[in-house]
Amino acid sequence: MDISVVICTYNRPLRLRGAIESCLRQSVLPIEIIVVDDGSLEEGFIDEVRLLVEGRGVKWNYIRKGGAERGLTRSRNIGWRIAIGDVIQFLDDDAELPSLGLEFAKKVFLSDRDNEIVAIDFPIEECAMDRAGRRVIEFCYSVAGLWKVGLRFYRCRRLPESVRELGYCRVNRFLQGGSMLIRKESLEDIGGFDEELGISAVGEDKEVSIRLGKIGCIGRINSLFVRHYSEPAGRVDGFRYGCETGFNYLYINNKIGKLGAGEWLLIGYNVVILICTETLFAFVGNSKFHVSQIKGLLAGIYRFVLMLCRHRTQST
Repeated sequence: MDISVVICTYNRPLRLRGAIESCLRQSVLPIEIIVVDDGSLEEGFIDEVRLLVEGRGVKWNYIRKGGAERGLTRSRNIGWRIAIGDVIQFLDDDAELPSLGLEFAKKVFLSDRDNEIVAIDFPIEECAMDRAGRRVIEFCYSVAGLWKVGLRFYRCRRLPESVRELGYCRVNRFLQGGSMLIRKESLEDIGGFDEELGISAVGEDKEVSIRLGKIGCIGRINSLFVRHYSEPAGRVDGFRYGCETGFNYLYINNKIGKLGAGEWLLIGYNVVILICTETLFAFVGNSKFHVSQIKGLLAGIYRFVLMLCRHRTQST
């Protein structure tokens, strides 16, 4: 069984190099590293990294796209569709794999003789959690209970006995996009990632987890951590990020199945918490950025309402 690494990147050469080097420090090397570039990496940098990768006997594949083609889910789909591995390791360009990561992952998939496990991930160690502001945001998100509506549509399956015997893998509900490994055939079964989710594709890992959970089991290797540096370079502006957050959250929850009145009330509560959190940070943090995010959230909600109205008009 071979593992292909797919890294989607946008103007983060230094962090990207760290991500690639972490793949080359693996006790079990990937068969290839695919970089899908939404930005403008310099030719000299690309050649330097290619030589580094090929020097370790790993296949190198670089795809540059941009302009109207930008978008994380589009990049992910390009990457996994050209991959030659049986399993795709999706790694953020500002994250680094632990040195035993692919070895442990390979053991999980090989132990799963009936291919019941469709995907696994690693816990993410957020370097930004050292900052008080990030901890407050994460606390507010936990209070809001984001994505709990999706649990009703998620069939939580037991891990195969052979995988449980490994002792370091447990059942998982939602993958974390910066560290997930997915069988290529499973991605083919569900049609890949949803390309309607915008450039940053906020929530795409939750959306794909819900669809993968309908066809198999999702696991998490709980003894290793992927380090995520939350590099600000290459991120979209506050308004666009807020717009994607508001629209994608509503779009994904509306997509997963018929929602009852109570679930819509929970979604409304979550949206209010999001707006209140950004309002709090507008007063105590970078006010310009967070005010832009609030405007973006409201614009995203408005965009979702317009989409619902259009669909209802077309169906009548």
